[in-house]
Amino acid sequence: MRLPAKLTAASVMTLPSWIAWPGGRPLSPKTVRYVHTTLRRALRDAVADGLVVRNVAAQARPPRARRVEMHTWTAEQVGTFLASVREDRLYPAWLLLATLGMRRGELLGLRWVDVDLDSGRIAIRHTLVMVDGKPAMAEPKTAKGRRSLTLAPEVLEALRAHRTHQAAERLSWGADYTDSGLVITSEDGRPFHPETLSGLFVRQAKRAGLPPIRLHDLRHSVASILLARGIHPKVVSEMLGHATIALTLDTYSHVIPSLQQEAASVVAAAVLDPASMPPQASSKGQVRAIKSGS
Repeated sequence: MRLPAKLTAASVMTLPSWIAWPGGRPLSPKTVRYVHTTLRRALRDAVADGLVVRNVAAQARPPRARRVEMHTWTAEQVGTFLASVREDRLYPAWLLLATLGMRRGELLGLRWVDVDLDSGRIAIRHTLVMVDGKPAMAEPKTAKGRRSLTLAPEVLEALRAHRTHQAAERLSWGADYTDSGLVITSEDGRPFHPETLSGLFVRQAKRAGLPPIRLHDLRHSVASILLARGIHPKVVSEMLGHATIALTLDTYSHVIPSLQQEAASVVAAAVLDPASMPPQASSKGQVRAIKSGS
């Protein structure tokens, strides 16, 4: 990246013209906004240290992030996909993505030292990113991104089998094996390129005869399934590693109407047909609790 000789609000507005991916591929509005935020914070610190007079990035308006249309699978379709890849070498990867809603980079950055097979939990501490075409480890963007997740018994069993298989691959490759310490790797131990994993997912989904979705949409599918099944948004937010619960609710607002309809039905049944509701505390006890201000 080459910065202009003199930064002004106008030059910051032309971010896309002096920043690009290798090969000249233009940046997405979301990436431009991320770069702008980083620059704004850096200049804010420079102002505080007396290195510059004003923060010109604070006066520039970055482009709005374009919301990519979300396509999700139903729980049945996710089950169909997992059944179709049951014998695939990357089955543990597909399981982690389809049951925990992990981000692609989080999956590829997961190390064995972050996996506790005894307690059945994994810790998300790193994410794999590409820097100048090479894989590198980075920390999650937010504090909420660092989290601990519980594994379902089926996932735990698949990881145990995968570790044994990976050990056999290490012996087979011998000196040519790259001991990266990562859970999901190529057969010779090297990290997966994120786009390679996405391509494999698209091909597997096509073989299974499922509607085409992006790999990231599998994460959206998990979140939508959880919310539709009544899991509290706070739990879903923490599971996904969202910065705030508001982000979760905004991202998956399409699920909210059905939840509201269900809630309305529950309330209606409670007040119009009390006999249909599960046994509760006596009405006298409830009145006493209300009067006591509890």
